[in-house]
Amino acid sequence: MDKVVEHVENDRNMYLQTLANRTAQLAITNIAASVALSAKLSIIQRYFYGPQQTLHWHVWFGRLGLLQALYHATYQLQFNYERQGSVIGTVTTNIRHITGTLMLTAMMVLLFGSHPVVRLLSYRLFRWTHISSFFVLVVFGCLHHWSFYLFYVTVLVFWVTDQIDRSYSTKSCKVESLPGEIVKLTCHVPYHCDQILPGQFIFISFGSTSWIKAWFHSHPFSICRMDGDRFVFYVKAIGNDTRYLYQLEGDTIQARISRPLGRGFEFEDYESVVLVAEGMGITPWISVLDHLQHATARTRRVHVIWSVRSIDTFYAFEKEFKEMSDIELRMQLYITGLIDPEEDVHVPDHIQVGHRPQYQEILTEIQQEDKHNIAMGICTHEESMVKVKNIGLFYSWEVKTERFEL
Repeated sequence: MDKVVEHVENDRNMYLQTLANRTAQLAITNIAASVALSAKLSIIQRYFYGPQQTLHWHVWFGRLGLLQALYHATYQLQFNYERQGSVIGTVTTNIRHITGTLMLTAMMVLLFGSHPVVRLLSYRLFRWTHISSFFVLVVFGCLHHWSFYLFYVTVLVFWVTDQIDRSYSTKSCKVESLPGEIVKLTCHVPYHCDQILPGQFIFISFGSTSWIKAWFHSHPFSICRMDGDRFVFYVKAIGNDTRYLYQLEGDTIQARISRPLGRGFEFEDYESVVLVAEGMGITPWISVLDHLQHATARTRRVHVIWSVRSIDTFYAFEKEFKEMSDIELRMQLYITGLIDPEEDVHVPDHIQVGHRPQYQEILTEIQQEDKHNIAMGICTHEESMVKVKNIGLFYSWEVKTERFEL
């Protein structure tokens, strides 16, 4: 009887071991796919899907890989704990248990560092946890099992090539401090670039031409305009680096910038274009306005619905809008904060103070006036984006959204 029980137990362990090994193989495959989809200048992003779309796949392939690795690890650790009898002994039995534990820890750090709250509070922490955990996975993965070589060599070449191709040194980046704690950067383009697509962005690392620093400290910013051989950006001074940048009014700094990323937005085939923005969400739409002004487009009218907390934000971009004289631009600007009545502030007629936009009413009026062939771009907070997008889809508009989760 004991032999029968032992035989059944062995069969059960063999089945669970086989299942755990298969989930590990799936985890390797999904993580490799996730790494490949993190590249921003690959064939996929150039010709098929934009980075915003592949980013979602990158996240979900990574989550699947974590769940499968978690199943594999918990089985191995539980099975080994029954033999070792201690936690330390369980995770240090041999090289596979040591490397496996380190890899699982790295994946947990990845999960924490990629949370939207972490990315919002500290983009640098997001970059550090992502890149350092990735290297832990690669190095200890190859020590863990030979199959990692098979999946990661091609993907690593793919990823490293992408990183090199999007990091170029520029020693001429002029700083201009504007109202609303906004910095205008005008950077010399250190590579050949005839034109950009409206809505494209680049990664920038300030204050240094170090390639290694650019890996960890770069941040994505929308290209507002291309003036000859220079890119123009607007940056909100909210972190330590950007606040320091704001103090360098009139200086010329060094930086590393990537090639233009993203597939851009094509609005020129629509008779009416609606651009909705909150705060610095106006930056990608400035490039769209500039493109519509200079390109041969069918667009007859552009509606801009922009809400900001302070009128100073409008003043920072006022010059850009004054140059949009060749298109019919209808702007509705909403100042959601309060203006000091004792402050001598000139408020243009199209600005409404102390109000938030009533998107349902505004978009319904546009639909009744323009009726058809309307496209809308949205760069707002998540709550507003969902609301505005649903209204646009209800009216059968072409809707495009922009958000930075890179």
